[in-house]
Amino acid sequence: MEPNLSSSNTQLLLEEQPPTTTTTKSRGKLALIPLVFLIFFEVSGGPYGEESAVGAAGPLWAILGFLIFPFIWSIPEALITAELATAFPGNGGFVIWAHQAFGPFWGSLMGSWKFLTGVLNLASYPVLCIDYLKLVFPVFSSGVPRYIAMLVSTLVLSFLNYTGLAIVGYTAVTLGIVSLSPFLVLTLVSIPKIDPSRWISLGQKGYLVPLLAATGAIPLSQEDWTDGYFAYVAEMVAGRWLKFWMEAGACLSVIGLYEAQLSSCAYQVSRHG
Repeated sequence: MEPNLSSSNTQLLLEEQPPTTTTTKSRGKLALIPLVFLIFFEVSGGPYGEESAVGAAGPLWAILGFLIFPFIWSIPEALITAELATAFPGNGGFVIWAHQAFGPFWGSLMGSWKFLTGVLNLASYPVLCIDYLKLVFPVFSSGVPRYIAMLVSTLVLSFLNYTGLAIVGYTAVTLGIVSLSPFLVLTLVSIPKIDPSRWISLGQKGYLVPLLAATGAIPLSQEDWTDGYFAYVAEMVAGRWLKFWMEAGACLSVIGLYEAQLSSCAYQVSRHG
């Protein structure tokens, strides 16, 4: 009888223990707004970098491109993603889709390629961040200060990602709001100065709203429209304060891109590695 009582008591004690899987799952949850901003930084990061489209094709074709592109690419891609994610629910995304369609080898290859491209992208973000900073602080243009700044920024941003996905998510919300706000200000300040005739230039060598505002508010010098030119547009339209804000926003946008990409790569290794 005693062994039976002992085993019964042991069974009761085991049944009374709270499950550990619930705690683990709740720790990995991400709220909707942080998730939206992480996705935003995973695929975009803001209008920074679209200046070269104006330099290459002129404002009219650049505006038409940003106006049409969502309908021929973004919306179809979103519909495909929604359909496949519903058909194959899970956190593996396109790795699961490739696995189900072509087998485990191709699913694994898809995940490996995505991880490799993520690592390559990660290597470029600290450099881009310092390139924006040197516009305000020329000491970071070259030499030892530049290398130290890249090393420190990489370590600090990687540690932020190490603190957890929830912290990274809310950091992405802050970075997104701050990095996009100078474009809102630029748009509002540019509206009274817009000349629509500047938009129809064809043969000279966000996003749609700031692009409309920026190209319509200043005389067109197409060859000057290269990466980072939005900051100089901001200075011409509103003054140096908006230029510095735009450059800081560009730096924060790069930080957001780094954090989102690192989170994605780390998740792939931890769950599918």
